[in-house]
Formats: sequence, structure tokens, C-alpha cells
Amino acid sequence: MMSITGSTVVAENKAGVLLTYLPSVQSTLVEDPYGHCKPSVKKKRKRKTERMLNKGELELQKHHSQISEWLSSCHLSLSSLGTQNGYFPVTQPQLSSTPLVPEVDLVSLCNLDALTTAQEETSTYILKGDEDSVELFGHVISNKGSCDVTVSALGVRFTVPGQSSFLLSDVSKMHQLSTLPSQSFGLVVMDPPWENRSAIRGKKYSWLSNLQLIDLPVPGLLIEGAVVAVWVTNKRSIAQFVREILFPHWDIEYIAEWLWIKVTTKGELVWPMDSAHKKPYESLLIGRLRSANESDSPSGPPTKIRRIASGKLPPTQYSLMAVPSCIHSQKPYLGDVLDRYAPNGGGRLELFARNLLPGWTSWGNEVLKFQVQRT
Repeated sequence: MMSITGSTVVAENKAGVLLTYLPSVQSTLVEDPYGHCKPSVKKKRKRKTERMLNKGELELQKHHSQISEWLSSCHLSLSSLGTQNGYFPVTQPQLSSTPLVPEVDLVSLCNLDALTTAQEETSTYILKGDEDSVELFGHVISNKGSCDVTVSALGVRFTVPGQSSFLLSDVSKMHQLSTLPSQSFGLVVMDPPWENRSAIRGKKYSWLSNLQLIDLPVPGLLIEGAVVAVWVTNKRSIAQFVREILFPHWDIEYIAEWLWIKVTTKGELVWPMDSAHKKPYESLLIGRLRSANESDSPSGPPTKIRRIASGKLPPTQYSLMAVPSCIHSQKPYLGDVLDRYAPNGGGRLELFARNLLPGWTSWGNEVLKFQVQRT
């Protein structure tokens, strides 16, 4: 099995951590400011009519004013550290020149699968090596071996890393994750498809409402003290929803908000810190499942002393610096950082995943999107 422990941490100091992508993840990285993956001619923008900021924009502006100075100092510190260590400028990975096979519409297939009646008892399908004609739906598929294997399905070939498991489904069949034998998770990372105007208008992806997210059966998959990390957009109402509604509903105590500082391959911010158009950062909200004693306590929220007793706490203020991928919404790998705070004995789970990771269970309706082998 490919070892991933420590493989993505380039450098670290009190300001935060500088991360790179896993060797198994092939991606083109952003090279130039303003989010361009390749040098390009700047297009003349249409001048927008000045208007009053709405409530959401005012909340973002207030939040930005509170963190911008600290983020700028973190960027300076970590970019200098990356240059000293020889990480910047980043060398682009050599991508295979072999053409990709036609893309499989996994989302539509999951929608069709949702119309079928789920079996009363579902099981885990254990791969025994490279296999042809694997049924991808209706069960968790697991590669318990130490090496990557190839499975053929839907007319294409997919790579399944060693020590990885996955469930390809929509939210209606997510409960099948509970069929994993003696499997509960100590670390969960999720990047939900948040509802927003651009997604609705452009039909870029299928999104879930807040009510659908609340109903996800996450609490039943967690062990005591499990760490849950949720990526959110810069819309502050979404962060508020996670802190004040989603986490409490799942009996998770909110602990910290970390910030991903997005830089180019040269270590520059992808957008100016005070850009009115886009911000060069994104938030990660972190919480921990309360213990049974904390949940049942009549005295209100658990004290910090009781929380520390259940495990090491993530820092409340921390920065993650990494070069973003040109692939929409691809996030840095967090396992090497968050594993420090997760309890022993639990598995690792990524929700709304679009690729597989060795040592992890992955779920989503596009979980094999970037596992397709080139022709």
C-alpha cells in the first residue's frame, strides 16, 4: 500500500502548514494570480454599477476585516518557509499524455440506482484482485489488499487503491455505509455541494439543501470523540448554519475554523487579499462528536476541561497553505494534519468524494470520477 502518512506536509510552523497533493493525484496546478491555470490575456471586465452591499456581503466584509491581517502574516511566513525549503516555485507534475476515455455520467447512474429498491441486507464486496464486470451499485466495495487493483465496469476501467473502500450512490442509499463490518469512523471530511445562485443558474453540479444535509446519517457512523471537518464557501450564512444548526443536530461540538490560503505555484496569492471579486482563502469548520457523558449532561455545553480529556484539540486558529488545482472544487488532502486529533481505533471517511484514497472509505455519487484509467 502506498504510504500517505506525512507525505503531504511540506513544512509547518506556528502560523500553519504548507501542503502538497498526494502523489497519486494528478492535477494541473494554478500558476498565475487571478486563478489562471495558464498564462492568459486578461479580458476587459464589464463595469458594474455601484450598489449597496447586501446582508451576506456585509457579513463577509466584516469577517474579512477580522482575519485579513492575520492571513497576510500567515501567507508571508509560510511562503518564505516554502521558498527556504525549495518548494517554491512548484514544479508542475508530469501528466500522462494518454487520452482520457469518454467521461462516465456517474451522477445520472446514481439517480437511476436510487429508483431501485434497496435490499434489506446489504454487504461489502471484497475485491480479490483485478476484476472484470464488477457491479458498482448496491454495496460497499473494498480492496483490502496492499496494492492497487483495476476493476472494469460501465465500459471503462477504474483504479481502486490498496486498503480503500467506496460506496457509489446518492444520499438515499448512504445508509449502506453502516454495512461495513465493525466499521465506525474517527475522522470524517466532507465538502458538500452547497446551494448557491451560480450553481443553480449555471447547473454546474447537483446541490443539496440544508435540510437534506441535516438528514445525512453521519452520527451513526462515528465513534466517540470523532473529528468532523466540513468545507464551506465564503458565504458566512453557510458557516453559521454548520456551527449553529448542523453540528448541534449531529451532537458535534464546534471547535475551530481553519483557513486554506490559496497560492500559485510561485507562492503568490491567487487573488489579492482585499479583492472585491474573490477571496484567496476558503474555510474549514472542525468539530468533535461529544462523548455520552457530555451529551447527557444537564449542565449545558461541556466545559473545555471535559473536552480536552476526550482527546487533543485542534487549534482554534490555523492556516493551511496549498496551491489549488485547476479541477473545480478539488481540495488539499487533510489526513496528515487531522489524523493528529482523531481518536484511535476508527476509520477515515470522506463524504461527497470524487476520488479514492488508500486507507480511507469514500462515498458520493461521483466517487470514481478521477479513478478512471486512461486508454
